[in-house]
Amino acid sequence: MMSTPRCPDDNIKNNYSVFNVYPGRRYYVISSDKGSVELYGIYYNKVSSDNYITSVNGSGEGPTPPPTPTTEKWTAASSYTEVVENPETGEITYNAKGDAIAAYSTLGEEGKASIVKIEGTNFTGEHVSGPIANFKDAEGLDPSVEGQPARGILEEQVDNTWSGAKVQKLSKTGRELPLAYVQGKGNPVNIDLVTVEQIITEGEPSGRFRANWNGSYYKADGSTGGPKNGTYVSLSPKTDGTFKVGLWVNKGNRELYVCDDFDYKAKAFGTDVKVSGYINGTTWKDDETSDEEYISFMKFQENIKTKAEIAVEEDPTATPADGDYFIIGKGNQASWVWLTFNVTANRTYYIFNKNTQLGLMDVEFTSGGTSAIENIPAANPVVKSNIIVNLAGQIVDSNYKGIVIKNGKKYLMK
Repeated sequence: MMSTPRCPDDNIKNNYSVFNVYPGRRYYVISSDKGSVELYGIYYNKVSSDNYITSVNGSGEGPTPPPTPTTEKWTAASSYTEVVENPETGEITYNAKGDAIAAYSTLGEEGKASIVKIEGTNFTGEHVSGPIANFKDAEGLDPSVEGQPARGILEEQVDNTWSGAKVQKLSKTGRELPLAYVQGKGNPVNIDLVTVEQIITEGEPSGRFRANWNGSYYKADGSTGGPKNGTYVSLSPKTDGTFKVGLWVNKGNRELYVCDDFDYKAKAFGTDVKVSGYINGTTWKDDETSDEEYISFMKFQENIKTKAEIAVEEDPTATPADGDYFIIGKGNQASWVWLTFNVTANRTYYIFNKNTQLGLMDVEFTSGGTSAIENIPAANPVVKSNIIVNLAGQIVDSNYKGIVIKNGKKYLMK
């Protein structure tokens, strides 16, 4: 690139700037302080990775190529052969093992969450269970406490246990390695936002009080922050890269979220997050395969759409609920899926259901570049919704300033 910087003293200096560039990045050429730059031309030369610049005009070293991506995997649970084979049926029986099976047998202190550490060379994280499963209703409370935080007023019911590792078959005899996962307890909420309300019976105050959880559930705009109780997964990468997180989602009609501690806003499925895996009921048919090993067993889906996308495909006039953009498939079945998404170093990412407990299978992290959504179809159906996202795909509210996308169209919000 040839440019002519004009300095504050009006001295003109002609320069050739030579530098490496990498796909997916944006580059800026500016002058320092009060200077300006006049651009004469840009020359671009595509080179192989072994031809990166190591020096310019014999002085100084140029940038080095991006590091070679490395992938590492941690398993909460995986399946292994317990009985090699039943000679009569040919069926293989599996049990569960994994990097953390022993860790799941250790519970947290009384009244505190149980936490299993997730550790890799380039990332750390936690799988959390509990501690508060519910609040016990109480009588005779001063009505003035209504609307106050439930903690310290109602008795907490603690459950920080794990459900134990479970195995899900993918083939008739077990020739295909089954899936294995571990589930925790408690709703993933901001527990400090649970309040007390009086129970109304036939229109009259009953004198009994209960917990109101509604304000404590996660909101996609990030206004309630991340989870502080219940079952959730947190992951912190040490470098930029891509996470691929294996999950069991029990209640398919509950929203599934990924957010980070930058703004806690939900990352959009189909753009920020790729979903692949298995949905209960979506199985191999005898007209799709001749292999009896797989008929009637779940089949793998590379790109699973959300409930909102499916609704619009079936009825272009449909207006899905905002939560339907975060429900996997049609939302009426359990699923075993992997969420793949790009991450930034030193942030913490949270994965959780809105008001139920998910199971964790494994965590895979690829460092040195991001490629999570490259295989997601570029054209998604346009769906009518009140959801507004910025150009980064993050959900924003009406106070946001800048270019946004709503119902497939771009707008400038001032």
